[in-house]
Amino acid sequence: MRYLLETFVSKPYPEVCRRKPAPAVAVPQLEWNAGHLAEQPGAPGASPQDPRPLFRALRHLDMLGCTLQVGVSVENPFARSHKRKGLGGVAGLALNEWAAYGNFTMQAFTSPTRQANLHYEWAVPAGLVHKAGLTNLFNELEADVWLCVLAALLLMAAALRVTGGCAAAVSIRAAPAGSIACLLAVLASAMLGVPASSRWRRTLGSPVRVVFVSWILFVLVLTVAYQSMLLSRLTTSVQDHNIHSLAELAELDLPVCMSPSVLHYVKMMADSEAEDASLAAVLQRAKVTTADVFGVAFEALAVGRNMSALWPHEATMYALQRLEHRYHEGKTVDYKMHSFGRVLDLPMSFLLFDKGSPLKEQADHVLGRLGEAGIMTHWLSVDTDVKRWHALRGRLPDHVVLSVAHVKPVFCLYVLGHAIALTAFVAEFWTTRAMHRLVSPPSAKRPAETVVAMSLKSGVVVAALGDVMVVGSSTEVVNQMGKIVGLSAVRKRLASSGNLDVTSK
Repeated sequence: MRYLLETFVSKPYPEVCRRKPAPAVAVPQLEWNAGHLAEQPGAPGASPQDPRPLFRALRHLDMLGCTLQVGVSVENPFARSHKRKGLGGVAGLALNEWAAYGNFTMQAFTSPTRQANLHYEWAVPAGLVHKAGLTNLFNELEADVWLCVLAALLLMAAALRVTGGCAAAVSIRAAPAGSIACLLAVLASAMLGVPASSRWRRTLGSPVRVVFVSWILFVLVLTVAYQSMLLSRLTTSVQDHNIHSLAELAELDLPVCMSPSVLHYVKMMADSEAEDASLAAVLQRAKVTTADVFGVAFEALAVGRNMSALWPHEATMYALQRLEHRYHEGKTVDYKMHSFGRVLDLPMSFLLFDKGSPLKEQADHVLGRLGEAGIMTHWLSVDTDVKRWHALRGRLPDHVVLSVAHVKPVFCLYVLGHAIALTAFVAEFWTTRAMHRLVSPPSAKRPAETVVAMSLKSGVVVAALGDVMVVGSSTEVVNQMGKIVGLSAVRKRLASSGNLDVTSK
């Protein structure tokens, strides 16, 4: 996005992120551009007899397809939770931003009014109002299941860490290279970086590395799916809370902020349609502000208030549209972060940024440079070609939505790869154990089962079985060792031998 923004200016501006938020391109810039165009010869509404230049300018914008927008904020259930601890990660940052500033998404609706050449675009920031639980944020892919999977991964990682921590206390004799303890120690060493015995590290085979890589990919894909579901929920409007008409806006009984030019224009509409009681009800709660209406609406979101905002669709929004079209090579793509309204066959979009966003500062700076360079005027006078956009719409669908459903095949492939790798690892592990048993049959000598008997000239016999040592006459040694080992051959071998003898199972 930084690259796309910098392509519209002569040189990069790395200090933009460190500057204070620049004021947005407000209505005076729009009035200057529109008024300048309205005074051009042949422009619609440029009659010198019309004593209302501002109305002429706004009417000119309406005929070009620049409509009015209404934005209504929905209270964020987490906005007042000041004691909630911050979360880490990309998803955590997004959730923290949402909890601090409210839901900052928009959904556009286009509906014609009684006037043939006038359209309204209702933009409603909406979010989770009735579902305040974290597990309800991701209903698209059953988030309860994924949260349980994440919890299981954390528990397994903790268990592996404990196992790796205890690995140093396990002796080599008690846990040979082919044991389950060795396997867990190797996995803990590979996944968590816990030091393991050099003998165990030598047993690390390719299946373990495959499991390690597939496990990392599994966790990454799961994290991407989690973040995608979070962002899709944050950037998807809830249909039940959308406003489709002035009557619905009047019934909400919300304070409406308007710029002076918008208030003047709306009053002109009210004078022409005196019977419209809904518009009159909205005007009764209108609050005139000279500040950026976007900023006022977001300040209301930040403190958890329900507030609506009414502002004209500025020509600068087309610059953001051009940014998107340049990035997607002319394709109209809706990533749920943008909403496209269709007015007079002209695709329009807008972006919303949270308060203090560096991207908003960069966008404001770039839009200001565009205004200074006269690009807005050039767009209004030259680039507004309805036929060109109509031809584009004929080749492309209205909306191309990128959602978590598109990530599902990749997710399934990684899960399948993880399952295959785990199966291969288990198969090779047990195959290795079977081959080890074939190479080393059970009849082989084992130090713990070896009986050593020594016959001395004095008739005293010393016998050792592992850590057990018996000293006495030959009969006593035979009896004691026979009880320990349980072998009749021991008694026979010791009774018939007067020299060093080794008897094994």
